[in-house]
Amino acid sequence: MTADKTTEKTKLNEEQEILLDLTNNMKLNHIHTTMQLLYSLPSQILNKTAHIQNIINQQYKTEYEKTTIDFIIDFISHDPIFQSYFPLQLEIPVLI
Repeated sequence: MTADKTTEKTKLNEEQEILLDLTNNMKLNHIHTTMQLLYSLPSQILNKTAHIQNIINQQYKTEYEKTTIDFIIDFISHDPIFQSYFPLQLEIPVLI
């Protein structure tokens, strides 16, 4: 195995570990819906993450705190690799 392939495999494992750590905070489908709402809701909405928090908690009957939503959004939004895991796909008007 070459150094490039070893580095790539190690990086993939690191990405998987980070994704698993994220799922300790929030279920994967909830993360996906959170990101879909972030992409779909108008940027002019004041307190956008609070609205996302309310929609997620109502939709999934959860009690996520705003800090959890903020953390997930901030982490994924600033990493192109993780952004690619959550592309815009969901029909959001059904939720809002």
